[in-house]
Formats: sequence, structure tokens, C-alpha cells
Amino acid sequence: MAFNESLSFLERNWLMARVTGSTPSMSLNQLRKLYYAAQVGGTFNTLNEYRTRWLKKIVIDNGGSPSATQHISTLLKEVLSRLGYAISTSTSANYQTLYRRYAP
Repeated sequence: MAFNESLSFLERNWLMARVTGSTPSMSLNQLRKLYYAAQVGGTFNTLNEYRTRWLKKIVIDNGGSPSATQHISTLLKEVLSRLGYAISTSTSANYQTLYRRYAP
């Protein structure tokens, strides 16, 4: 993947490769919800709640203990640290790292 690809492009491709039955016509938010729900189960009110659970699950699945924070940017840094990936001060760059390297 080229390094200048947009974050939404990377995330969409990453999710499309992992969501069973996904189609190009699905919105990014639909893909997110389907993926997060499959990963963490349960019913949550917002995508942020799903994303928070998913990030915490990655930390736990990799032998860590996630902090109690609900801040996505902090949890994302915890995930990258746990996976041994470089951490940036930019949340966007951190997501790009995750979508380029994380292959569950």
C-alpha cells in the first residue's frame, strides 16, 4: 500500500477484508459496526463504545491490561505499544499503523 493513502481508504479496505458478506456499497460506519460487533459482541449505543471495547480487547488478547480510559487516542496508543508498533503523536498516523500492520 502506498504511504499516502487516506486513512478512510485504508480502514475501508482493512474492514472489507474482514467483514463477512461486506459489499462495496456498504458505508464505512456499517462496516465498522459489523466488524466491532463480531469482535466484541454485545449491543452498544455508539460506534465509539464498540471501538473502545475492540481496542481494549486487542490489549487483553495480547496479554495486557487496558487502562480504564474511554479516550480512543489513548487506547490506540496502548494497542500499538502492546503490539510492538511505533507510536506517533498523531491519532491518524497511529490508525494508519494499525491498519497497515495488524492482521488478526
